[in-house]
Amino acid sequence: MLRGINHQIIEVVESDHPYFERALLFVRSAVASSETALLETEGRAYLKKAQAFSELRQARAMRWFKRCALVLFGGVGGMVLTLCLTEFL
Repeated sequence: MLRGINHQIIEVVESDHPYFERALLFVRSAVASSETALLETEGRAYLKKAQAFSELRQARAMRWFKRCALVLFGGVGGMVLTLCLTEFL
């Protein structure tokens, strides 16, 4: 465990993640007096449930969905407009 000037820091070296080698977690001052093993266990559990780039994936999926919807509704609107114009002309 490392000590900073105002914060207690835990370094998790074995993150079991394909992209990241280690993580630094800043411990809240309210629980800084807890046991080191408990803090390290909680830190590892937090890192395991954290998903890297999850918001980026969601944004890409939403952008793809919006584009598909635009193409679909644009095509349907074009067909309706074409049918209306051919009916009246």
